[in-house]
Amino acid sequence: NDYNTLSSAMTILALDSYAGMEPGNLAKLSIEAVGAGGAATSIGKAQGHLLQAQTWDAATARLRFVNHSAQSAWGVLTQSGYDRQAPAKAIKQGLEIVRDYTDDKGRPLDKVTVGQEIDVHVKVRAIGDEALDDIAVVDLLPGGFDPVLRTPPPATTDTSEDGEYDDDDSAQAQWTSPLGLDSSSWHADHADVREDRVVIYGSVSSDVREFVYRIRATNAGSFRIPPAYASAMYRPSVQAEAPAAGVLTVVRPK
Repeated sequence: NDYNTLSSAMTILALDSYAGMEPGNLAKLSIEAVGAGGAATSIGKAQGHLLQAQTWDAATARLRFVNHSAQSAWGVLTQSGYDRQAPAKAIKQGLEIVRDYTDDKGRPLDKVTVGQEIDVHVKVRAIGDEALDDIAVVDLLPGGFDPVLRTPPPATTDTSEDGEYDDDDSAQAQWTSPLGLDSSSWHADHADVREDRVVIYGSVSSDVREFVYRIRATNAGSFRIPPAYASAMYRPSVQAEAPAAGVLTVVRPK
């Protein structure tokens, strides 16, 4: 799932580098979709130095990975999506997450107008005294809303008093969040904007920290509010989930 997106990307790069050392072995690998009756269909396709699985139908009972080479083969599986049934209760396993929508004056709301911008408040904290690093927060957007990207300030670099670049004269541009508003008390390490969600990475402590960003209503209708998730990327047992939060209604301007 999205909690492990960054870890999965790094794993794929590592596998590609590993496979590149013995490219001839790729032809000795296969991935097969096995039906309930035992019939197997090849679904593997070479891409670069890797063998990637293509689609398979609902009748597939299992997948089979075959390695006829002498070199060890490794695999990685990722998935993305959302629960068909929204959770009714919060999950708090070492983490806690809360998400609210307000207008630009901080007032809660449940009805907005097409074109209106509202603020998303994502609050997260560690349960216990231990600070947690490498936390990924996945905030699914309600249907009919798009993130509002902020205009970043000019990139800055660290220089010494004589105007020369520090760190062996290499200019390192400072990363600026494309989303977070100045009212945020949680300064994320990184944030990704995707088609239906925002993914925020950073560290948390036992103190509540808040990441605030803005979304814009683009379609009229009633949209169910999806849950927000948080997880430690390298400790899957540490996770949190906010329960379903009702419906946001978007009306057309009069």
